[in-house]
Amino acid sequence: MIEKRSQPVWPALAIVAIAFIVCIIKLQVLATWNPVYDETQYLSYGRTLAETGQFAATLAGPKADSGPGREPLYPALIAAVMRIDPVLADNAARCIGNNDDPTCPPIYRSLRWVNALLAALVAGLTYLTARELGFGAIACWAAGLYAALNIEVMEFARYIISDFLSMAFAAALPLAVAAAIVRRHSAWRWIVVGVLAGLLILTKGIYELYAALGIAALAIAVIIRRDRQTLAALVAATLAVGIVIGSWVLRNDLVFGQPVLTDARGAIALSTREELDHMNPRQYLTAFVWWIRGPLWSERHLGADIGRTLLPESDWHRFDTYVPDGYYIMG
Repeated sequence: MIEKRSQPVWPALAIVAIAFIVCIIKLQVLATWNPVYDETQYLSYGRTLAETGQFAATLAGPKADSGPGREPLYPALIAAVMRIDPVLADNAARCIGNNDDPTCPPIYRSLRWVNALLAALVAGLTYLTARELGFGAIACWAAGLYAALNIEVMEFARYIISDFLSMAFAAALPLAVAAAIVRRHSAWRWIVVGVLAGLLILTKGIYELYAALGIAALAIAVIIRRDRQTLAALVAATLAVGIVIGSWVLRNDLVFGQPVLTDARGAIALSTREELDHMNPRQYLTAFVWWIRGPLWSERHLGADIGRTLLPESDWHRFDTYVPDGYYIMG
């Protein structure tokens, strides 16, 4: 295929700027409390990595850990921010896990700004993917602005969790796949696809399943097309993703004797699923209502509002996130 002519990048940069500004405005209102739960775990790993150069839950090092712990890339990003933000680095020991100190929330500002930048990059990458696939200018702008102005997504940028880094990789991956398919075939482009998939998995381990499905799709394409280019794509992508995640699995095997990506996350997913398996027929129907999203510009969870208004509490009670007997907490 003929290589595409280069196109201006200013529309993507403009969309990134719009998304970043929207998210920062949102953060000024919402980022006023201390991290809890998963956030504290990510911060603890990040602090240890920044101060000791080792990936561990505490400064005592990985040998003191009970298992491999979290995926490594978001803590690595936190460590990088700590090394360039002296306020965060100097106050980490005092504030991480300390939810009573009102002076602590401002120290996390840089991490929340990084989340805002990652969310903004998602919008720009969405625009570029639409353009790579050959959509018209209006459709590309619509796709990018939809991501840029998604207020509900921006609302969560205050949380110091890996979702925004995984969103950035998840947005970059289809762009890389589109470039590999639409442009002149090259094994190097499929290596980029594999590396991005590996980095996404090292941010959110659940994406292992999607990587497996992608490799399976390429294998089926090899069987159907029977050409060297598709075979090269399969080999390049598979080797790249295997090397990226395999290196971390090898590390965990050497340190903990466990050739796994993370510990406990699969168990958490299965335990939550097991709780959901006990829904009665009315609760199954409620589920189709409860998670209806609100308008793009709204923070309101439309489905939850509908459920609370129209359905008896017995149908929707356990869907509330933090009730003691809810599906999430019990799971």
